[in-house]
Formats: sequence, structure tokens, C-alpha cells
Amino acid sequence: MTTYPNAGARILPFAVVLRLTRYIERDNVKHYKCAVKFCEGLAKLASNNGHDGVIVFSDLSATSIFQQNFLCIFKKDDQDFLGIGFNATFDVQTTKELTVPELVGHAVSAERRSACVGETEIGIGKTSAERHHSTDINSCFVTHHHHFSGQQCPHITTIAHNFAEAGFPSIAASFDQEAAAIWMPTLVSYTFDVPPQPALLDSVSTNSDVTLLLDTFFNILIFHGEMVAQWKKAGYQDQEGYENFRELLEAPVTDAQDLPLGGFPIPQYIVYDEGGSQVHFLLSKLNPSTTHMMMSMYGTAAGTGPAIFTYNVSFQVFMEHLKCLAVGTQTN
Repeated sequence: MTTYPNAGARILPFAVVLRLTRYIERDNVKHYKCAVKFCEGLAKLASNNGHDGVIVFSDLSATSIFQQNFLCIFKKDDQDFLGIGFNATFDVQTTKELTVPELVGHAVSAERRSACVGETEIGIGKTSAERHHSTDINSCFVTHHHHFSGQQCPHITTIAHNFAEAGFPSIAASFDQEAAAIWMPTLVSYTFDVPPQPALLDSVSTNSDVTLLLDTFFNILIFHGEMVAQWKKAGYQDQEGYENFRELLEAPVTDAQDLPLGGFPIPQYIVYDEGGSQVHFLLSKLNPSTTHMMMSMYGTAAGTGPAIFTYNVSFQVFMEHLKCLAVGTQTN
């Protein structure tokens, strides 16, 4: 690989110990502002020359999850070439009825103006083409990238768009619910004598007699409720007559292994019990229907499920407040 403009560049991996956030907030880091200015200029220069890179954040570079993600960058195909494209450009071409307002993501504007560029600028706008540091070899639309063999490879994908008047029934029928939920975490609940079933991303789902499987794309988490954790600690799963409990513990592990893990980065796999130190991975994704502000005089939450210690309002409270504002606006 070379360091010439518009060609793939050499990858230089290195480890660095980052400053703690509190030192930066207190402006107690020497040369910090100069370093930021230098890095911003270096990033712009690298982007313009097509030399962007990949950043994988991890607590420690010695962990297995970091090493697996790092090795993913160097996976090769059956011809012994890396399975990624370098210095990619992403070009969108539309008919005259449609325009491209913006792109949201990790890209740099190629500053290519055309008739399909929209007037509204959101994110990276005023261009119909963007540049990416690297791309998967199966990327779509009009995409060009440099293959590791030195060839320039184009990919073209066309998409048909149906037009309809506002309120036409076909609009609702053509809505892709699965596509709309690609970015939503999924939560599956396992309990006794009931098949696994999807659960609400809500604190009411974290009952003591359930095991939960949470997939957030970046993390795959298996949670054991309080009663399940106590039985597991007592070793009931190894005793005769508790086969159903052993199946309850094994089912989410098996399902987690069947989840598609071909993406990048590789998700972190976490197993913990109720009250464990890694509880924030689950609670941060749940709607706080039961909080410490709703505790009864006996120390338990007024609703079902354990209390979440947060001052954020629940979705229900938010919706009620939004309804009041909407009604008040219409009345006025």
C-alpha cells in the first residue's frame, strides 16, 4: 500500500493511554488545545487524501473482544486479499422528482454538486457524493473503492420508489416495520413452562423468575433475575429433578450463539446476575417505569419489577406531558 493521494494507506496500529475526562473538563491538560487543533488538521488532510482509518474503543487493548475486533480488519477472502475496500466514494443518483438532502454517518463530503442535491442541508449536505475511509465489498448504490489487489471496483444498486397521494392506503401497506426497527435493541424473556417470547424494553420485564437475552448490536447480554440467580448459585441446575431449570439457563446461551455476529464491531458478550456490577448495560436500555422515586413505605417499588435509580421520567410520563402540551396549544 502507498501513501499517495486517493490510494490506500499503510495502517499503523498503536496504543495510547487517554487522559481522564475530569482533567480535560478542568482545562488541566497541557498542550490539549494545540493537540486538538493538530489532530483536526491531520484528520482533514487524511480524509481529503482518502487515508481515513478505523477506531475501535475498548477499556483495555488486552481484552479478547478488542483483539477479535482488531483481527476483523485483517480478514481475507479466498484469494488471500483483505475483504474491505479502500478510499471509497458513495454516489447517489436520483430522478428529477427526488433530491438528496443529506447524509448522516462517518463520511466526508466529496463536494459534488448535481441536479439531485437538495436545498435543505442536514448533516453532510450540498453534495450527491461522499467519501468513506473503507467499505464492505458488498456495499450498494453507486460505490467505488480500491480493492486490495489494486483494482478499482464499482457497485451499482437501483431502487424503485412508488409515488402516491397523501393519505393513499398503499402508503401504510408499504411501510417496512422490520427496516424501521433495525436499530432497536431486542429483549427476549425466558421463564418456566413458557416458550421464549419478546419482552418490553421496560423495567417491568426484569422480574425475579426470568432470564433475559438483550441484543443491542454492541453488546449481547444475558440477565438472571434474583430468584434465578439464587437457584443457580445453589447449584439446582446440576441436581436431579431440576432439568427444566437447567434448560432455562441454557436456552438464552444457545440463542445468543445463533445471533448473526458477522458485523463489525463484534459485540461484547456479558452474563450477569441481578445486583451485579454490570447491571447498567441492561438498565440503560430500559424504560424506567419503576424508579426509586416511586418506592412505597415498605421499600419496594409501587409497580412490578425492581426500581431503577434515575431521575429521568418514564415514557408514560413523557407522553402524558406531551398530550397536555398539545391540548393546551390547540386550546390557545
